[in-house]
Amino acid sequence: MNIANEWNNLSVLIPKEKYEKIKELAHQIIEEVKTNIVSTGDIDLYINILNQASRVSGYPQKYSRSLSLLIVKKLSLTGDDKAETISKKSGLISIESGTVSVGDPTFEPKIILKDYLDKDLLEITNQGKRLFFGTGGDGSFDVQLRIIKATEPVLSPKEYKLVIGSTQTVILEIPSGVISVGDLGLLDKSELRVAVSPGNYKVCTYLFDTHKNFRSYYIVCTQTQNPAVNKSTAMAVLE
Repeated sequence: MNIANEWNNLSVLIPKEKYEKIKELAHQIIEEVKTNIVSTGDIDLYINILNQASRVSGYPQKYSRSLSLLIVKKLSLTGDDKAETISKKSGLISIESGTVSVGDPTFEPKIILKDYLDKDLLEITNQGKRLFFGTGGDGSFDVQLRIIKATEPVLSPKEYKLVIGSTQTVILEIPSGVISVGDLGLLDKSELRVAVSPGNYKVCTYLFDTHKNFRSYYIVCTQTQNPAVNKSTAMAVLE
């Protein structure tokens, strides 16, 4: 299968066939990544296809491992494998809603906790106000909030081998100069926060699986000049 040719021919397919073809191409990419036969010229295309497959799949996390490995290859080409960590803070956050919220705590998202819908959260995300992701349940969760200097919110290359899932990258407005992580609707009360320069930030959350099945969330942020407008179609659940 010539993945590039198949991708270019997607426009002639009806939506249902198009979605199935995207998932078929993504499966082929996963196999190529496993055997390490991906050429440098295909990396951007393959990353794009896996991102598209994540949007149309009922289980987007299955693409995260291959996507991470491709990103590592790209990092070495762009120089972002040497991304500078500006600051970081770790701690436990208590989640009662099953949903983590990331963003500027001075924004009021106007969410009724007992009656919120995923589509409402997506609207807030696409307006650049918050990144939300599900945890699969309530409880206390280990989180690291990391601010870096790079073109994308990336991890170090060696960390990607621990990644078992991630959110899409979104751009958030941070006018107050504070990025906070906490429970849905309670962001202003969270103690896990980091001071940054006011502006827009690219943000991505990674789910780590370390020794003895200990899992934690790494939320990586990097400042950008791009506008805070997103096109998320589904809220990630990282569990």
